[in-house]
Order: sequence, then C-alpha cells, then structure tokens
Amino acid sequence: MFEWDKDKATKNETKHKIAFADTFGVFEDPIISARKALKHEVKQYEQ
Repeated sequence: MFEWDKDKATKNETKHKIAFADTFGVFEDPIISARKALKHEVKQYEQ
C-alpha cells in the first residue's frame, strides 16, 4: 500500500501531468526492471 502527502501529490501532478495513483502499475509490472543511472542521466536530472 502506498501513502503520500496530498499537497505534494497535487503539486507533483501539476508539474508532471501524472497523478501518484496512476503510477502504481509500474511497481507491479513484471517486465519493468530497475538499473543504476548512467553518468549522462544523473547529470541530466541534477540540473
């Protein structure tokens, strides 16, 4: 079960155009896998 702050969820949805509630499928998808970010990806998100 996931819990989140309602204010943060609202701000996140406004900024990213997706609700936290709509992201649950990512965590349950057997095809999706996680990996360590590559150097250029880390730099992209640190800006």
